[in-house]
This record gives sequence, structure tokens and C-alpha cells, in this order.
Amino acid sequence: TFIIFAMMEEIFKQWLIRFADKKWLLVKTVNDSIKLSIAAALGFSFAENVYPYFIALIKMGEFRGLIGAYFFRSLFTAGAHIFFSGIFGYYYGMSKFVADFRDQDRLQGKKLYLTRIISRIFQIPQDLAFREQKILYGLVVAMGLHAIYNTFLQFNWIIPSLIIVLIVFAYLMILLKRKSGELNL
Repeated sequence: TFIIFAMMEEIFKQWLIRFADKKWLLVKTVNDSIKLSIAAALGFSFAENVYPYFIALIKMGEFRGLIGAYFFRSLFTAGAHIFFSGIFGYYYGMSKFVADFRDQDRLQGKKLYLTRIISRIFQIPQDLAFREQKILYGLVVAMGLHAIYNTFLQFNWIIPSLIIVLIVFAYLMILLKRKSGELNL
């Protein structure tokens, strides 16, 4: 169940980002997408921390446990949500510039087989198929990392879960550095 919940959380956050962007055209750059994703993650993390954890501990009178849970969930769990959503936000932001990236991939000799398959199956233009492929990739990566993190927490493997958060943070930093290089065609 914790793996399914991790996947559902990421799906919900990405749906919220896509809905807000479609309604108000909020994403004009990759950075806008990452910022919007982080805002969604912070809101989700706040709601997730307050209701099931903090309020339950207060009701049980576990004030000592509340302090530890507050620091752990505020630092690491909120950070994990930010980093998972940041990864999705990166790929969602990149998808906004699909024509440029698809052309760049073609110039580099990439065949884009998956794009063609998606295009044929769903009867959509290849640009839209490439866009959805980028979004799906970001979502799958975020869901997978979140599922691993939740699994480690479920077994009380605190050190491995913290290592996952650091690895995800490092991956997001690599993506952010790579972003500027990919935008120069």
C-alpha cells in the first residue's frame, strides 16, 4: 500500500500542476515548472504532515514524539516531496519545448522509436507524443523514487531513506545544471 500511495501522491501532484498550467498558463520556462512543482509538493507535504502525523500525536499526548516527528517530517519528508516533485517539474518544463528537443534528438541521430509508437497508438502528432513521453518519464522517475523512499520508511530504515533523499537531491541538481546546456541548440 505504501508503494501505491507514493505513486498516487505523485500522480495527484502532477495532475494539479498540469491543471493549473492549462487553466492559467503558469509555466513559461523550465524554472516556472520546477517552482510550481515545488509549491505543489510543499502544500501536499504540509497537509500530509499535519493531519495524519502531528494531530494524531497530539491527540495521543505524545508530545516528545511530536518534536522528533516534526523535525524529521519537516526536514526530510518535506524535502523528499520537494525533490520528487522537482524532478517531475523539470521534465514537465522540458516538455513545453518539445519541438526544439525533438529536433535536437533528430540532429544527434536518435531514432525516437517510442515517440512514433505513442503517436501511432494514440493517433496524435509526434510533437504531442514526444511531449507526453517526457512528462511520463518524469512522472515514472518521481513515482519510483518516492516508492523506494516510502518502502524504506515503512521498514524504519531511516539511514537508507535519508540516503535516498540525498541521492534524489543530487539528481535534481544534475538535471538543473543540464537544463541550461540542453536549451542551447
